[in-house]
Amino acid sequence: MRFDCAVTVQHAQSFDPGASLGNGSIMGAAAGGATGGSLGALFGLIGDVPGAAAAVGAVFLGAVGIVAGGLFKFFADTSAYDRGVTACVAARAASSPTATSITPGLVEYRLRVLSLHHQAFTSFLSTAELADGAAGPGLPRLAEVADAGTLERGAVLVDRHVTAATEPVARAFGATPLTARVKLGGARGDYWDEARWFGKPGERTVWVVTARNRRPQEVRRIALSDATALAHYRPLPQPLFGAVPEATIAIGLSYLLYAQDHDTARAWVDRALDRSRGIGAIVGENDDRVFADRVYLVVNHAVSAATYEAVLAWSQRGEERALPRER
Repeated sequence: MRFDCAVTVQHAQSFDPGASLGNGSIMGAAAGGATGGSLGALFGLIGDVPGAAAAVGAVFLGAVGIVAGGLFKFFADTSAYDRGVTACVAARAASSPTATSITPGLVEYRLRVLSLHHQAFTSFLSTAELADGAAGPGLPRLAEVADAGTLERGAVLVDRHVTAATEPVARAFGATPLTARVKLGGARGDYWDEARWFGKPGERTVWVVTARNRRPQEVRRIALSDATALAHYRPLPQPLFGAVPEATIAIGLSYLLYAQDHDTARAWVDRALDRSRGIGAIVGENDDRVFADRVYLVVNHAVSAATYEAVLAWSQRGEERALPRER
């Protein structure tokens, strides 16, 4: 019930945590810059340097306004969203439950996605758990902390969310187009993006994670769920020779877009990704290094209801990797 209310309220309010921060920062920068410039010019008259003082004031208060404006709008929009969800849950609890019809043969699947700063991600892992394909207590502990809503606020990236691939993209990947209910994470302690949909066992669905902001740009590590727990992977390009199907692959975004347009993406995905896994990831490395990568999550439907999870660790592109445990 709460999930359905969250989706309903987000649509009704056009609530997106990342957009709230971004729009608030723009408004705060404008207000702070104007106020700082005015005050700087006023006090600058004392020293007969109104122009320089105005510039300093605009820069200083503009920077303050970016932070304050973003946080103010974020918390204001989040409070409105929380009130809406609470009211929706109360109204539905007081009303008679409505029966939902499910087409025979369809199964409900769920996908949960979380984007973190790279250092926050690796802080949960031991050195052994940083090996490719490794599973240990660190990733389940990370998921538990995220579920409890006790991750540090600065660790979570609220500007990038998961959406179902459009019909042309889904068909290019050999996947089934679908309409899903998606709850965006980032509101207070609710960090996970979550999608729910009905599908047929054995089908493939594709999900795309895009970033609103330019930074951080690079996906360094990914945790993907399997039959037992989350496992850690590094998205790397496939070798020219001796390539085998992998859980995660990195490839140039321009090539991936070309393959989608020329009907070769499906064959490439079938060769590159390990289809025995419930979920795999393709990182489209942006050819314009200033912009963020794009992540495609490929879900292979299980024979029964299942929940898939992906945790993405992002960092600045080209960030120095001096420590062995961060390589």
